[in-house]
Amino acid sequence: MAALVLAGCSLPRDPEGTLQRATGGTIRAGVTAREPWARLEGEAPAGVEVDLVEGFAREIDAEVAGCPAPRRSSWPPWSGWSATPSRP
Repeated sequence: MAALVLAGCSLPRDPEGTLQRATGGTIRAGVTAREPWARLEGEAPAGVEVDLVEGFAREIDAEVAGCPAPRRSSWPPWSGWSATPSRP
């Protein structure tokens, strides 16, 4: 049992350095209207997940670049947002 607990101490991992790339940069976030998680108010995204993404971006000194995303591209299926750091 102790081995299982200790094995999980190194999780989650970020082998591609995603957090480092996003810190101080831009997070690209696709939004699909799915109440109450995400919605579009005019062209501006809003909702619970939007607030979470924007709060995370503030914590790592990053900007959020939002764009509409097809519903089929959102994961997990209940989510209205997907986010990745912008690539150089």
